[in-house]
Amino acid sequence: CLFARSPLQSLSRKESGPIQRVIYMHEIRAEDSSKKVVLMILEEWTSIANLYSLVKDFSLVYNDTRTKLHQCVNIESYSYRRLSMLYGPNKTNVVNIQWRSDAKQFQLSLAVLVLHETCGPMASINKLPTAIVHAGASNLKQLFQNFTIMPQSTTHVRISFRQVICIDVHFRSNGIVALRDGAFSLFDNSKVVDGFNPAPMFKAFLTMHVDDSVTGLHMRRISTAEDDNPPSPIGMDAVDVFSMSQQPSIGSPASRRGDGGLRFPSPMTPPSNPHTPASPARMPGIAPSPSTNLIGTPSPATLLTGGSPAPPQQLQINSPGSFVPMPSPVSSFVTPQGPSPASRHGAATSPGHPALHSPQTMIKDGDLSKSSVQLSHSRMLPQKAWAASIPTLLSNEAFDILLTPCMVTGAVCAVSPLERFLGCAFLRKHLPRIIQAEEELVTVPVQGTQPHVIQFKTEILQFRVSYNMNSFQSIHLNVQSTPDLREHWPAEVLEVVQQFFELKIACPPFKLNTVRAFCRLIGTPIRVLKDCIEIMRMELCPDNRHKWSVQWCLTVPPACAFVAPAGTPAVVFKKATGKMLFMLQFTKNVQQGGIEPQTIYTQLLYDINKNAIEQMQGPNSARQLHTPQYIAISQLLKRFSEAYQNSPECLVFPAVREILQKFES
Repeated sequence: CLFARSPLQSLSRKESGPIQRVIYMHEIRAEDSSKKVVLMILEEWTSIANLYSLVKDFSLVYNDTRTKLHQCVNIESYSYRRLSMLYGPNKTNVVNIQWRSDAKQFQLSLAVLVLHETCGPMASINKLPTAIVHAGASNLKQLFQNFTIMPQSTTHVRISFRQVICIDVHFRSNGIVALRDGAFSLFDNSKVVDGFNPAPMFKAFLTMHVDDSVTGLHMRRISTAEDDNPPSPIGMDAVDVFSMSQQPSIGSPASRRGDGGLRFPSPMTPPSNPHTPASPARMPGIAPSPSTNLIGTPSPATLLTGGSPAPPQQLQINSPGSFVPMPSPVSSFVTPQGPSPASRHGAATSPGHPALHSPQTMIKDGDLSKSSVQLSHSRMLPQKAWAASIPTLLSNEAFDILLTPCMVTGAVCAVSPLERFLGCAFLRKHLPRIIQAEEELVTVPVQGTQPHVIQFKTEILQFRVSYNMNSFQSIHLNVQSTPDLREHWPAEVLEVVQQFFELKIACPPFKLNTVRAFCRLIGTPIRVLKDCIEIMRMELCPDNRHKWSVQWCLTVPPACAFVAPAGTPAVVFKKATGKMLFMLQFTKNVQQGGIEPQTIYTQLLYDINKNAIEQMQGPNSARQLHTPQYIAISQLLKRFSEAYQNSPECLVFPAVREILQKFES
């Protein structure tokens, strides 16, 4: 068959001429009837006709220069039986569309712009580790994925971190991604979704990665007064904003566009800070907000400012948000399917999920009575409980950096900035519970407005845990001695504890039992704690002159599962009996090329009352008792204890130093 004037110009040389030849091949066997042959030919022509009808409509949009669709998609081939298109970065992905006569439907029908806009973010999400984490929680039998990807629609993905923290990711046009804390309800940001917990400081963390290009397009960053107003409930799901066959809803921003571009609906008011209630000012052709109809008066903030804002230092008033629920511009800009004012009065509704089209939820006055408006030029965001429920807009490039594993100073493996932040939030959430479970630790109330700071103390030291405000990707531990013992604790000794916490405790893989074991270490008596800190120093700064290097085993490694289940806290201190059990790993410093250095695990039992140290014999460690390494270390510690049995100093660190210097494997 010969076809002329193809509606689409493809990249194929065979289809570049004015006339295109299409050849059909059918295998006809002797037993086939003439009726079957005719049906085969009719089905072939039916597939051509159906695909041509689709291509004809698509060509009207594709050939329109105003849509700029040719920048997103290249037509690789159109053979009248199949349409092949290239999309994505460098046009490396292919989509084939053809009609199946047996199923009487297209084999693959996808919105091309959706593929183009979601290819980059989906490739970034694919970088997140989804491996199973063992012993990440206190319950050793509980296994969960590090990250769980839960697709909701073509433009909406939910990312769960260890089944505790959830992030809503929405793919937008023009290379933009919208992120929000998925733990907050879509309808009432004062409520939390069952099974998830809000991530503290998430809004501040995301704001640090906002591009200036995105900020210039979609935000009006002029004051922090707008950040103190609560957002309206946000529904962020699945209207097919990419479809060109559907007519926009009545009164929607898309119906007022004259450029015909494939873009998301614009906000009903000029772009503003995402925390600002929408202005009651009306635009031509737009139905007024229901809240404006009910009130009939402008916002109290507008009456006070009068169009000429006072100096920031002079204006400080209570938030007007407690007077009336006001829609946020984010709900109309970031969420294209949000119910328009017309839809609330019985007009055309959005074709998205009907469950998300609910009226705005009333905000309780008590939730807003404590807030105030302070105009300032600073961009330090207030850490309200609902702040992360408002979507933050990032470019695809910034989103990719957020999810790409990278090395940081002191790290042993590459971890993405998002995983470091979520891991710290995970530990920060469970830390108060761990402190309460340890009898040697006492929680100290935090003075002032520092909701994300944790303070606790022992009989000899005071501790303060807070986020690293420069990156929000690490937790900082500040250690100070009590006033009466300050002369016993030099600053460099306390610095070792702080560095050990940041590099060995609050770090990947972010295990709670590691934190629990550390809390037990710092709860030991002063003489024992000082020796433990010296072992920390040896781990952070190994001495190559020694035959071995030492590391704390804060959780039982799989190689020592005969002592206790792998992942169990490897530090136990009983004040009543005066005994302490801990585990160390010794690694030989002499390394041979291509051969891993020899590693030995040992369990040490220290009797504080007798000042004696020995290897522990576990209930299931019969096979370990006969190994040469175990016998050699036991004999070394026996000779050491006999030589220093009357020593006034604690023998924990001297015994470890003896092993580092004299042990022969």
